[in-house]
Amino acid sequence: MRWKHSLFFASEPSSYKEASTHNVWIKAIDEEIAMIEKNKTWKLVDYPEGTNATSSFRTIVAGYPGRLILVSIQCPNPDFNEPEHRWRMVKRSLVEAIADELADGGKVFLQSDIEEVAMRMRKQFLDEGKSKLVIAYDKNMIAGPGGWLKENPFGVRSDWERHVLARGAPMYRLMLCKR
Repeated sequence: MRWKHSLFFASEPSSYKEASTHNVWIKAIDEEIAMIEKNKTWKLVDYPEGTNATSSFRTIVAGYPGRLILVSIQCPNPDFNEPEHRWRMVKRSLVEAIADELADGGKVFLQSDIEEVAMRMRKQFLDEGKSKLVIAYDKNMIAGPGGWLKENPFGVRSDWERHVLARGAPMYRLMLCKR
């Protein structure tokens, strides 16, 4: 097989603005839209005047009438099988939005089946959480070595957590609280 072009990207673009600066990504976008139109997967329409298609965790939460009192982040998603993919799931903007939008006394529950990922998430939330988040321990939470919670504090395990524990692997859990 002969390759007409050989390209290597260290990472995918993180935004349309970044992608639109590279011809290969512009071509990929155009091909994807052409395929969507050909297959009639979606119908592309213009947005009504005065609307914006961009949404983020911050805009969704800010528009919700209630207070944000609990955020649970499970890393990895079962669809990601490589440790480096698992780590990319939590972005700085999400951490900052959670720290800002979480109600005082609100909690952030973090868990992973990979200790390095859990340690990075803990560090990221404590460092990038604008000094608003602290590790929460109370008498009902029993912490094991490394400060990880031995049990899920909600009493209901996620499918991924059940899968990990069934194969005999540990779960690394941490509860943070907004001061």
